[in-house]
Amino acid sequence: MGLDMYLIATKHLSGGWDHATDKEKTPHRLVCEAINITNNSLYESSGSMEVSWTAAYWRSENAIHNWFVENCQNGVDECQRSYVSIEQLKQLLDICKEIINAPVMSRDSVACEMLPTSTDIDESYYKGLHYTIKQLDKIITNPELDGCDFYYTASW
Repeated sequence: MGLDMYLIATKHLSGGWDHATDKEKTPHRLVCEAINITNNSLYESSGSMEVSWTAAYWRSENAIHNWFVENCQNGVDECQRSYVSIEQLKQLLDICKEIINAPVMSRDSVACEMLPTSTDIDESYYKGLHYTIKQLDKIITNPELDGCDFYYTASW
C-alpha cells in the first residue's frame, strides 16, 4: 500500500443536441459508441456529457502531494477530489523548475523551503521533480487540453 496520486482531466462534450454541428457531434457519438450507448433514446434528453481521464499519475511523491493539499485542498488531506486551475499547475511547474535549476550547493535547502517533504530529499525526490516537470509541461502546453478542467485526488 502506498500513496497513489492522480491529476484528472475532464472535458465537456455537448454534441448530442440536434442543433450541434457535425464537428461537435463526432466526439460525442464516438464516446457513446465506445461505451456501448448506441440507442439515441438513452441520451436524447441530455445531449451532453463529461469525459474524464488520468492526465498525470504519481506514486508516493510526498512533496508533490503536500503541495496539492496545501494549495488546492485548503490543507485538508482526506483523499477528496479538488479542482486545480491551470495557473496552479503552472505555479507547481515553476517551483519544480526553480528547485532543479538551483545551484547544487543550495538545492536541498531551496527544496526544503519551496517544496517540503516528510521524507528525505534525495535522488528519488529530484527524480519526482523531473517527472512532475515532464508531466505538467505536456499538460500545460497541449492545445488539445484547452477547455479541460483538472482535479487532484489521492488514495493511500
